[in-house]
Order: sequence, then C-alpha cells, then structure tokens
Amino acid sequence: MSITPIHDPLRTENQSREREQRLFAAIELGVIAQAAVDGHLDTDASSEELAVIIAEGQQATVQVWTLFLPMVWSMARPHARGRTSLDDLVGAGCIGLAEAIRRYDPSRGTRFSTLAWTWIRRYVSEESLCDGTSRTMWRRRTEMVVARTAENLSTLRGHAATVAEVAAELGRPKEWVRQRWQIDKDVPLEGIALFADMRMMTHDITDDGLDDVRKLVETLPEPHRSVVRLRHGFEGAPMGLDQVACQLGCSERSVRRIQKQAHSRLRTQLGRGLAEVA
Repeated sequence: MSITPIHDPLRTENQSREREQRLFAAIELGVIAQAAVDGHLDTDASSEELAVIIAEGQQATVQVWTLFLPMVWSMARPHARGRTSLDDLVGAGCIGLAEAIRRYDPSRGTRFSTLAWTWIRRYVSEESLCDGTSRTMWRRRTEMVVARTAENLSTLRGHAATVAEVAAELGRPKEWVRQRWQIDKDVPLEGIALFADMRMMTHDITDDGLDDVRKLVETLPEPHRSVVRLRHGFEGAPMGLDQVACQLGCSERSVRRIQKQAHSRLRTQLGRGLAEVA
C-alpha cells in the first residue's frame, strides 16, 4: 500500500522564505566583496576569498532570476494582445523584476515574492496600456534603465561598462541590452561611457574637471561640436535626435553620422590624454 505524503503549506512557505533569505544574503555579500575589490572598503579577506564571495553572489542573482522569471511570463501572457507583443510585455516584466531586486531589503521582513509580484505587475500593466506614443516613452524608459546601470557600473568599477556587465547586472540577455544600447534611439551608450571616462580622467570631483571635459569638446570642429553639446545637454536638457536635426537644419541621419564621428574623435583624444596621465 502506497502512502501519499501530506502537503504541508506552512513548511513549504518557511522553506521558500529561508531560500529567499539565503539568496539575498549571498547577493549582499557579493556586492560588499566587489566594493572591497574595487578599493571602496577595507578588508582582511584575501583576493581569492573575495572572488569566491563575488561568484556566489552572482550565482545567487542568477537563481533569483531563474526562480521568478516564471512569474514574469505568467503575468505577461494574459496581456499579449493587439499591438502589445509578448516579448515587449516580458521585457517590461523583467525591468519590474530588476527593480524589485534593486529595492528589496530583507531586514524589513517582507517576502521578496510579494515585492516582485507588485513591481512585475506594475510594469507589465503599464506596457499593456501603451499606445504608439506611450510605447515610445516606455522604450526610452527601458533605455534609460540600461544607461543608468551602465553609468553606475562605470563609476563603481573605474572603466566603461560593457554590454556583458550591464546584461549581468540587469539579468537580461546581452542582445536585449544591445538593442537598448541607445538612448532616445540614437544616443549610443558608448557615448555615455565615453563621457564617464572623460569625467574619470578629470577626476569628476571639481568644477575644473567639468571644465576640462567642456574644453575637450570645444576642440571638435563644427558641426560635431554643436551636435555633442546639444545631445549631451551642455546647454540645458539633452536633446533628442529629431530636435537636434531640427535646430541644425539637417536630417536625423546626418546628425547620427556626425555624432558617431564626434565620439570617435573624442575617444581618440581621450586615449591620448589618459596615456599622458599614465
């Protein structure tokens, strides 16, 4: 005679809670270890020990994503209708999950699953209600998440963030990040990374540092100088590709080409500057 095991909801709930606590403890330790490796914290731990802790934190992050991606899909599928594709909805849900991971504080006693459900639902619902205009705004929003993550990583690690690093931080495929490698559809993330490098070169702690960045931009010929100044907000808020094209009286395609050339020139000059500093 076979015996049917009794399902104990309380035991399952406690096991799930304990698993969440272990995973986020590992993630937090990994962040602390990375800060120590980057020189932001003093520690007696060896580099080998820190590397193990960082790896465990990264593995814990992957496990969190693996555990909660089904929640993203389950919320996204019912909304996949009309002009809203399932891929867009899943992407929105993943942004919500990333936001939940970033905001979660285990010390508050709230289950992560509760926070994740709230943020995933919020982002999926917003995406499902987007029309043509608001969808463009949403796309910009996800691009800004990528840009913000890249800039934070660049500052933390002391070098321009790569696609792989941003993808790992957000828990998204590299192709997903690469597709959002532009802000406002045509401000390359490498442009942001470039300016992060420029700020690092000038130490980014004094007004003189910002002046040095501006002086470097001023060495560009026209119209490259104007495009960079307008696109990166040297004269107010950063302008979109279409706004710059309108102001300069040229096509968006021309602005895109000029911008690419300008970034290439700046990176060359920046490389010379870093070599001189070294």
